[in-house]
Amino acid sequence: MNLNEEKYRPSPSGMEAFTPEQVYQKVQEYSDYKLLTPVYKQMMLGVIAGGYIGLGCIFYLFLRAHIEPAGGIDLFIAGLAFSMGYIMAVLAGAEVFTSSNLQAMSWATGNSKISRILFRWAIILVANTIGALGLVFAVLLSGILWQANDLVGLFAFDVAQFHTQLSFTEIFFRAVLGNLIICIAIWISFAGRTVIDKLVPMTLIISAVPVMDLEHITASLFYVPLALLMPLFNPDLVPPAEYITMTSTFIYLTAVTLGNIIGGGGLVALVYFVIYRGG
Repeated sequence: MNLNEEKYRPSPSGMEAFTPEQVYQKVQEYSDYKLLTPVYKQMMLGVIAGGYIGLGCIFYLFLRAHIEPAGGIDLFIAGLAFSMGYIMAVLAGAEVFTSSNLQAMSWATGNSKISRILFRWAIILVANTIGALGLVFAVLLSGILWQANDLVGLFAFDVAQFHTQLSFTEIFFRAVLGNLIICIAIWISFAGRTVIDKLVPMTLIISAVPVMDLEHITASLFYVPLALLMPLFNPDLVPPAEYITMTSTFIYLTAVTLGNIIGGGGLVALVYFVIYRGG
């Protein structure tokens, strides 16, 4: 057995976390496998992922709307609620665009062409959009936004307006940081051997994204359409969105998508490839 084989071998006890080198190998193999998934299956997994992340978003909104002024442990707990979407995606199986950016490693290793990766990312992004929009309509038709004196609906509207009125540069770099955090969390989850030791660190890390108002494209695909459609469902309470137009929405989503790709694909997948390539 050579040194390279040894460091990728699981520990004899079967209880200790995988080493960073072993995690790198696991992520690389998983990325290659994901790119071989049939397109129809990836599309279906992407649709349910959009719904899962949206459910985490609405859970976050419910908690956060009741925290004014927000701060400290209350914000942290609301951030943990946001992580619910990723818990469902990881355990039930789903394709989230942000974490799929780790597949850039398959291009770096030469196992997949960039055209194949970009095509799969486009499929997942479209599927996430469909899933998120489906949940938007379900939430609007359910009336749950107007509970507790309309606090949740008004807060959701304010969240979307806040993010879409940021400058392109601010949105882009918040998206870089957002997916840097998301992909590091997913990367670390590969080190665990049980459900608990996978999800505890992942949940704690992902909670930072909403707490710091960072950008996550799949969450944005829920927040922004929700705010755009809200005035149609409750025009007496919610005015037309001042900062949210079709043009501003396109610019916003473009900036978030590009930033997420750089944050996850560039600053996580490709950086670790450079560190560990060749053993």
